[in-house]
Amino acid sequence: MFVFNNCANDARVLKEAKTLTEAGHIVEIVALLDKKTVPDEEKEGFSIHRLALNPVHLQLIRFFGNPLKFALAYLKGSNSETEITAPKKRGRGLFGSVVMRMRIWNRKLRKKIIANRQAQFEHPSLMHADNRKLVLSAVFSSPAILSQVLFFAVAYLVFRSYRLGRWVVIKSYRYIKIGIQRSAKFLIQKPLKWLLLPWHKYFTYHDFYRKAMSWSTLHPADVYHCHDLNTLKIGIELKRRQKALLVYDSHELYLHKNRIFKPGRIKQMILERIERKGMNLADTVITVGACIAEWMAEKYKVTTPTVILNAPKFKEANEGVKDGVSLRSALNIPQEKFLLIYSGGITFNRGLENVIKAVSQIYDIFFVML
Repeated sequence: MFVFNNCANDARVLKEAKTLTEAGHIVEIVALLDKKTVPDEEKEGFSIHRLALNPVHLQLIRFFGNPLKFALAYLKGSNSETEITAPKKRGRGLFGSVVMRMRIWNRKLRKKIIANRQAQFEHPSLMHADNRKLVLSAVFSSPAILSQVLFFAVAYLVFRSYRLGRWVVIKSYRYIKIGIQRSAKFLIQKPLKWLLLPWHKYFTYHDFYRKAMSWSTLHPADVYHCHDLNTLKIGIELKRRQKALLVYDSHELYLHKNRIFKPGRIKQMILERIERKGMNLADTVITVGACIAEWMAEKYKVTTPTVILNAPKFKEANEGVKDGVSLRSALNIPQEKFLLIYSGGITFNRGLENVIKAVSQIYDIFFVML
């Protein structure tokens, strides 16, 4: 089964998967991975595999948000952001090695002078001004210590120069990095967002299509069940490649579903063409209601699709109220009054406005939208 959502609460998909599992089929659902879900999940006998999407337009936008970080990661051969941003351990690299060696050398010399002079340094660094008198007295008392301190002083001078130069380079790099980052964000990332984000759905769908095809090639099936028109193209291609059976499950009239902005003529033509092809190629077409089934049969000149209602599992009504929850008591509606309930998304084009107008003219009826 293919579904273009995270399949966490899609009641129709989950109920169909459970029913097929109980009938003896092995069911795998391919869905989308998001922050609220896990990549693989076992649920009531069937499995859900969620694909992590990384569409190309988001990769471009992220890259130009911090181009140096991603460029360096690419050169190092690192793919994950955790590798890029992981803190470096101390003592690593050339500079870390030099620091450690200087510290060891400093410690050894201090121990020798302390053992020779029976004195304690005021500062841990041998070259510090507070330790000058103690070091000079030790140097003049022993030629061996003189040579060692002399070599250490020269090495320490070089080390300090190296450290200062490194500090200058790091500071310069940081300012250059900030400059490049801010310039890239303003000059490239913002225009890219303006150009690409309106096409976000198409890029995301293309990435889902590509990854779903790859996954299905590695995990072939006997039947591909496509939930809604936005997954039908995957099923059409897999039927052609693998000679498998195809089920098209139309959850609604996709071409005429509720949208704030109606799709353009070209997009409508493309979607209609995909649905027409899928309707003709599919071994079975199922939908949610008789009106939609009749409309699809007339529109595409095919056999009337099978209707499977979005109905909850049938339960016998029991006397009393379960768990103390009662809509009537919460709203003070008497038992003898007629109660009409709409449960679902409260939006336009669902006939709710007409119901409100109608029930306002009927005596002794209560209408609840939940």
